[in-house]
Amino acid sequence: MSNQALLNRVRPERLQAPSLTEEAQATLIESVRAAVTAEFRPEEILDPGVAVRARIRERILAHVAGLSERQALRLSTAQEDGLARQVEHLLLGFGFLEAYLPPARDDLTEIALSPSGALYLKRKGEARFERVAGFEPPPPAEVQRVMHAILGPLGRRVSEAEPIVSGAGYPALNVRLFEEAPITPERLLAWGALDSAMVEFLAQAVRARRSLLIAGGTGTGKTTLLNMVSDFVPRDDRVVSIEDTCELRLNVPHWVPLETRPPSIEGRYAITALDLVNAALRMTPDWIIVGEVRAGDVAAALLQTQISGHAGLSTIHARSPWETVQTLTLRCLQSGQFPKVEAIKVLIALAVDVVVQLEWDPAGVRRVTRIAEVGRQLRGGEVQLSDVFRFDPSSMTWQQACAPDCRRQAGGRPGVAEFSRG
Repeated sequence: MSNQALLNRVRPERLQAPSLTEEAQATLIESVRAAVTAEFRPEEILDPGVAVRARIRERILAHVAGLSERQALRLSTAQEDGLARQVEHLLLGFGFLEAYLPPARDDLTEIALSPSGALYLKRKGEARFERVAGFEPPPPAEVQRVMHAILGPLGRRVSEAEPIVSGAGYPALNVRLFEEAPITPERLLAWGALDSAMVEFLAQAVRARRSLLIAGGTGTGKTTLLNMVSDFVPRDDRVVSIEDTCELRLNVPHWVPLETRPPSIEGRYAITALDLVNAALRMTPDWIIVGEVRAGDVAAALLQTQISGHAGLSTIHARSPWETVQTLTLRCLQSGQFPKVEAIKVLIALAVDVVVQLEWDPAGVRRVTRIAEVGRQLRGGEVQLSDVFRFDPSSMTWQQACAPDCRRQAGGRPGVAEFSRG
């Protein structure tokens, strides 16, 4: 690996001493990295415990100080500490990813390393990846170490027996980045994701404890919108959320986040989303939030909780409100709990109040393109969906399709203006 490539792969903390050029800095970093690596077993570097991590840090500092003295580099203590941090990032941190993570970069939503060794970045507000020019692929062993560094604190793992990505050859890695700051209505309005009338509609629906289902494709902003909508949950309500990986940043005081757990190598100790739905019901929640409704048994369990006094906020992969209903129907059928499709559609009509649709618009902006209310009664055996708001791509504005209470004459539940807790 070239020295310049090494410099590009560590956190960009350039040392401003005239006695140490960038080339000399890269050479020293590589020398220390190699020396420390030789002192520890590969498995210790790959998955270090607290004690081993502390020993590695000590050895890094010792080697930096020793090389500085032997080569008469005249480095200050601050400079030695800076070099040691860079070596630590390579050995124990996120290595080649460091230059693309905060605080070095805060404009990205996704990082993807392909099996060809190419690195791709997706910027905030952009629909597509762009390739990083001049990126030198790290060795497969380093990619695996970075995977362990990411997953280890979460209690997850990756190995040849349990790969994140199946297949032989160079590993693939995908990292999604999420906003740490709360997602407020003002931020979404500024981004052009929806308008103020839609915000007010969603606020009234949530305050009335109506159940919302947020639908969209990958990367359309479903979790972002869910975070924003949670801001309208009444402050004294108890919320239990269920996710495979914790991505939600709810602005709710009484919030209990639950996370699934994969099985151990022996195939034991797994905690599924259905396990957590059942556990949540025993925790006296006002709201049950499922980060993403994937499995059939989870879909069935969630819908049944929402007709038994628990409001819901969840997301699902679907391209329209109609497709949302069909997807829920198919997943409930997969659960084997319902022999007839009509029974499932009755359950959907009773359990879901509002479907919020997200899409990438023709200009490449993530927007709420439809908000539809769900009727309580089937018509012709189908769930009734009535648009309240719809995005018009020709004028790039939202149109209010009908008043929120327009479905009262159609046998639907009251509109938002008439929502009550009863």
